Amino acid sequence: MTALLSVLKEFIQLEQVTGVLVLDRSGNVREGISSGGSVDTDAEAASLGRGVAATKTLGRELDIGELIQGTFEYEDCLLVVSPLGAHAVLVIQADRDANLGRIRLQLQRHKKAILQALAG
Repeated sequence: MTALLSVLKEFIQLEQVTGVLVLDRSGNVREGISSGGSVDTDAEAASLGRGVAATKTLGRELDIGELIQGTFEYEDCLLVVSPLGAHAVLVIQADRDANLGRIRLQLQRHKKAILQALAG
């Protein structure tokens, strides 16, 4: 098991988190895991990569700075998106009624370990 996958498993342990992906800046999956084990991510990753690029462009065009973290609430799920430096992004998918504060706290706690795993 890679160091990155080991850290991502910490998120899957959270109640109602259903998937975690790390994408490179091109939208390709570096690592991913779902609460059901492996994750089929090709189509999801492409869509998420375009979405993250759009939010970054929005920040630049509105001159409001770089994206720090985004939370997107849909009818059936939550997505929490967090850039990991200039070269990757973390996407956490959870059930609609998941504890968003808990997810954000875990992200704050584990972000350094994720960055170290990406660097190693």
